[in-house]
Amino acid sequence: MGRVIIIQDDSHVCRLLINKLSRRREIETVVLQDVSQIFKFNIGIFDVVILPNDHLTRSGLFRLPQIRSSFEGIVVIVTSYRNDADECLALSSGADDYIYWDENELVLIERVRLYSRRLLRGRGADEINKQFNESGWILGEFYIDAIARNVRFRNKVLPSLTAAEFDVLKFLIERIGEVVSRDELAYFALGRRFESGDRAIDGIICKIRRKICVVKGGGIIIHSLRNKGYMLSAEL
Repeated sequence: MGRVIIIQDDSHVCRLLINKLSRRREIETVVLQDVSQIFKFNIGIFDVVILPNDHLTRSGLFRLPQIRSSFEGIVVIVTSYRNDADECLALSSGADDYIYWDENELVLIERVRLYSRRLLRGRGADEINKQFNESGWILGEFYIDAIARNVRFRNKVLPSLTAAEFDVLKFLIERIGEVVSRDELAYFALGRRFESGDRAIDGIICKIRRKICVVKGGGIIIHSLRNKGYMLSAEL
């Protein structure tokens, strides 16, 4: 679940944001009337601070420096108008993203979920590196042993991963919950360009699936998305 703070103003885009996001179960939304209220919260438990930015008041841009000075998470400016100068100012002042929003909340929600996954991975890596900095690291249900080049799922070692299988699975785990294209897998995991008609990645994925099933006991957690690539499910 994504956890979001919206700093409220009187703008139309803010009213729409609150109305849309507050009805989504996968997004936990807290609305604050003023920037000063943010200091009453342990804002470290939130993933994203959203600053609505109206084209008349530009309230989001004015509030950005104060938020950025006290919050290390993701800060997003959401606006209903396009202005290159404002976008450049927002990004140079510390915003992580500047989103033009046309009342369809789906893309915005996917952005929030993406930020949440990345922050979760980062927090997990920070905690794990203190305990496993000599050999490997944990992400979710997976433990990657970088020295032995093996992967454990729920404390069970996946049987006999080849070098290519290990590299592909490691890359998918690092991008868990995200769609990874065959081009990316070929380049970053195998060190070569993906060519049309090349089925090597598909074959490797098939073998990885079988080996995960051996320790998991069934169920597909690496999903194929036609013409897009593969995704290792975050719901295991």
